[in-house]
Amino acid sequence: MLAYFFGSKMAADAFFVAFRIPNLLRRFFAEGSLTIAFIPVFTETLTRKSKEDAFELARAVLTLLSLLLVVLTLLGFCCPPGS
Repeated sequence: MLAYFFGSKMAADAFFVAFRIPNLLRRFFAEGSLTIAFIPVFTETLTRKSKEDAFELARAVLTLLSLLLVVLTLLGFCCPPGS
């Protein structure tokens, strides 16, 4: 189906490159080291401290990741390669 719509031209290459970076970030953060590091720390905080402390930790991590995503997105829009 991709070959039908894109052929083997630059549009196909652009399509595949456009998905490479988001997939790499998903692998790192969603399936990779963040999950391996965050789940045990969150569980330990939940069992040893209060539920509020555990959710405060989760909010801090979510805030940090959101800020990182916003910065990376702005850099991608403001400073694209070749400009």
